[in-house]
Amino acid sequence: MKRPRKPEPRPEPEDGPVARLRDALRALALPAEAQKGLLPSFTGGPDEFALHFDQELRAVTAGGAVRMSPAQRRALQAVDGLLDRMSGQENAHLWTARALVSRREWTRLRRAAREALEAFGWRLEVPPAKPFEHIEW
Repeated sequence: MKRPRKPEPRPEPEDGPVARLRDALRALALPAEAQKGLLPSFTGGPDEFALHFDQELRAVTAGGAVRMSPAQRRALQAVDGLLDRMSGQENAHLWTARALVSRREWTRLRRAAREALEAFGWRLEVPPAKPFEHIEW
C-alpha cells in the first residue's frame, strides 16, 4: 500500500499582500521574547501586531483575489477571532509588554498563528521588524 505523499511546499511569496500576511502571522506566532524584540520602545506596543495582521488580512481577502483553501480560511478566521475577543477598552490590560509574556490569551494567539502558518505551508521565522517601526514627530 502506497503512502499518500505530502504536498510539495509552495515557494514563499517574496513581496505583496500575501508575503505581508505571512510576516504578520510570523510575528504573532513567535515566542514572547522574540515578539518583544520586534517592537521598538517608541511604538504603541503589542497592539502593533494586531493592527498589522488586520491590515494584511483585509488586503489579502479584499475582492477574493487570493485563492485559499477552506483550511487556510478557517486558520485565519481563528487568529482574527482571538484578536477580536482580545480587543476593546475592557481588554486594554492585554495589550502591554507584560501581558504579551504572561497572559494565556497571547499563548492561545501564538498557537493559532502557528497553525495558520502550517495551513499555508509557511515556516516560522522572525519577520522583518520594519512593519512595526513607526516614527513619532
